[in-house]
Amino acid sequence: MRPQYHDAAIALIAAFVLWVLLLGCTVWGSFTRAAAEIRVASAEQAQKKAETTAAMLLDQLDRRQLLPEGMAAPVDLGEYLCTAYCAEEYPHICGGNGITAGGTKPTPGITAAADWDELPAGSVIYIEDVGIRVIEDTGGAVKGRALDVLVASHAEAKSWPGWGSHRVWLLQKGEKDGN
Repeated sequence: MRPQYHDAAIALIAAFVLWVLLLGCTVWGSFTRAAAEIRVASAEQAQKKAETTAAMLLDQLDRRQLLPEGMAAPVDLGEYLCTAYCAEEYPHICGGNGITAGGTKPTPGITAAADWDELPAGSVIYIEDVGIRVIEDTGGAVKGRALDVLVASHAEAKSWPGWGSHRVWLLQKGEKDGN
């Protein structure tokens, strides 16, 4: 014969297990709901950051008057390797003939060189931590996802703090043939 309390203990254990399962489902549901809310909040934050960055870029462009009114938001092109070359007008390793491949006079702070198959001449870009540049030049060493930013002097090109990888946004696409 079984003791009388044995049936009560089994009922109590079954009730406890049922309670734990229900509590677990409730906790798990709360956890997954919270995780989903975090994912949504993170996505909203990322979207808001992208919109803020785009708005800041467009605001900068309005002040520089480089773009036509009503232009679409910048297009994120990803990372580019950035180097620098100089505008000194005498023959040397970093440039120096006083004219860009696009036929313009190079302007420090504006001109940049790119692979025209990647970014055609006349393209207006924003380089993170560098600023707005116009693709007016190209070069033998500027291939693929690379940019060469024009600076005023050879010494500045050698010590330019922007050397390295930077995120780039396309603000206005140029013409394929550079004209």
